[in-house]
Amino acid sequence: MIQQMQMRCDMCKGRRKIISRTCEACGGSKVELSAHSVELVIERGMKEDDAIEYEEQWDITHSATIPGTIVFRVSTVEHATFVRDDNDLHTTISITLKEALLGFQRTLRALDDHDIHVKRTSITKPGSIIRIANEGMPIRDTVSEFGNLHIKVVVIFPQQLNSYQRTEIRRLLT
Repeated sequence: MIQQMQMRCDMCKGRRKIISRTCEACGGSKVELSAHSVELVIERGMKEDDAIEYEEQWDITHSATIPGTIVFRVSTVEHATFVRDDNDLHTTISITLKEALLGFQRTLRALDDHDIHVKRTSITKPGSIIRIANEGMPIRDTVSEFGNLHIKVVVIFPQQLNSYQRTEIRRLLT
């Protein structure tokens, strides 16, 4: 990142003049424009509105002797698959009625591109939440701790059944 800032003029020390003539470096304005780079480091696990501060990096004016602090605020964008809630992630998957009754397997792609395998061999009720530990966001200031992944299951029911299907379902469920 490149920033532009005002710094106290080194030639006249912010006095506007060198002895009796106007300073050529700052034109008598007491400040001199300069630019330098600041490396912006976003730490793992940072959340919406977390602050990144760089002290004494901004705008020396003729009335100030110490430069101000640059403050950056983290702003996140929505993800197509996951919703963040603190250190946890939430998502939704859809399964068929057959899968709800007999079990299912799914593979989800994590934010860091590894595969998360979800397998159920028992009945899954509509609206069930499957919790997978340590598959959420990294927890800030820790080396290896993560939040959890919560997967809400939506069961897709068939739009209609023919007479044969109705008969077979009745037979199986009685």
